[in-house]
Amino acid sequence: TTTTTTTTLPLALSSTMVVVVSDRDEYLKTARDLGMYTCRVRPTNAIRRGGGVSTHFTIDDISKVEDVVNEINGISFNTVLTR
Repeated sequence: TTTTTTTTLPLALSSTMVVVVSDRDEYLKTARDLGMYTCRVRPTNAIRRGGGVSTHFTIDDISKVEDVVNEINGISFNTVLTR
């Protein structure tokens, strides 16, 4: 007899709990189609490519991902200051 054991990870993530950050259209389109938040990284001096995929957020520097996550979570700089 052969016994197969399946291990399930203790993650219960819904698609709205995931933010895909990329500069690649195929990743952003797949994430968007699956209901995930999408964030395009497009440096200020980057050449704009034709076509593309609409995203929830566009940033010019990866360091701004925290701002995107805070916006999704409803945290704003002003809210923190008024506490």
